[in-house]
Amino acid sequence: MDKEKTLVYLVYSSKKGNKKSLLTIIDQFTPLIHKYSRKLNYEDAKSELIEKLLTIVLQMPKIENEKKIISYIHKSIIHEYIKLSKRNTSFNQRLTFYDDSFFECTKAQNEFSKIHFFELINDLKPRQQVIIKYKYYYGYTTNEIASKLNITRQSVYKNEKCALNILKNQISPSQKF
Repeated sequence: MDKEKTLVYLVYSSKKGNKKSLLTIIDQFTPLIHKYSRKLNYEDAKSELIEKLLTIVLQMPKIENEKKIISYIHKSIIHEYIKLSKRNTSFNQRLTFYDDSFFECTKAQNEFSKIHFFELINDLKPRQQVIIKYKYYYGYTTNEIASKLNITRQSVYKNEKCALNILKNQISPSQKF
C-alpha cells in the first residue's frame, strides 16, 4: 500500500495542516457519517458529524496502528451520534408538550394569540423582549438563551423575572404580584 494513502500518514499530515489529507479522511469515513446522519434524521446532522470527525482527527493522540485509528474514529462518531440523539430526543419531547392539539386552538385563535403576545412584550426593554420571545414563544431553556445571547444564566433569569413582573402589571395593574 502506498505510504501516502495509509490512515496513519493521513492523520499525521492532517495535524500538520494538510487539507487534502483531511478531505481524504472525510471521504473514507463518509459512509459512516451518512449512516448516523440518516439515523439522526435532522437537517444538520451530517455537518455536525463531519465537524466532529475533523475535531477527532486534529485532536487524536498519536496512534501508529491503522486498525486502532479506525476503531478510535468509529467509536468517537458513535459517541457523538448518541450525544446528538439524546439532545434531539429532549428537544422533540419539549415540542410534543407544546403540540397545538394539546391546546385545541384554531388557526385564527393562534394568530390572534401571536399578535397579542407581541403587543404585550412591546413595552419591554429590547433584551427582555428577546429573552421572553426565546423562552415562551420558541421554547428555549435558560441555558440555551444564555449561550445564544452570550450572557450568564443569572442575567437571563433576572431579565426574565423583571419582564414578567412588568407584564403582570400590564395585565392587571391593580394587583400586586
